[in-house]
Amino acid sequence: MTPLAVSIAGAVASFVLVLVVLELIRSRRLRERYALLWLVTGIALTVLSAWREGLNTIAGWLGVRSYPPAVLFAVGILFILAVLLHYSTVISRLSDQNVLLAQRLALLEQELHEAEQRSRHGDPERLADEIRIAVLRVVEPVRRDRDAVDPRSAARPVDESIDPRDPDLGQHEVAQSRPG
Repeated sequence: MTPLAVSIAGAVASFVLVLVVLELIRSRRLRERYALLWLVTGIALTVLSAWREGLNTIAGWLGVRSYPPAVLFAVGILFILAVLLHYSTVISRLSDQNVLLAQRLALLEQELHEAEQRSRHGDPERLADEIRIAVLRVVEPVRRDRDAVDPRSAARPVDESIDPRDPDLGQHEVAQSRPG
């Protein structure tokens, strides 16, 4: 039989985990899709801790006779492994995106260098136009990729009046991205 003190301590700790995860979601420090496994873990551990007979029954099914609360640790470790696997896939995807961004940045730097070489004897306005076009060629695919990964970023209104030849384009983007 699971000792009452262990059940109470486990239920309180599991419930605190759920509250912490909910607070992290509310304060936007943890996204919902990453919090799902933590919530499932906390709720499962809270239920198993509070439901002593159920924990003893599950422990019996698993062949744990001497100390049924060991099943709580096993369930917790199982969920932590699932969270680690999930985060490993996220990190792998982000790593691939970083490589792609580094390649695009290298292409942009090369295009800028070539534009500077061509315009040494040419018109400075033409250089500015070539730089803006090169930047937009790199930035637009990055924005599309970002919007595909994070649908919330695609929901922001797009200002169709922005002219890529506008010399204050970078300032406009910074002003739009500030919360306010």
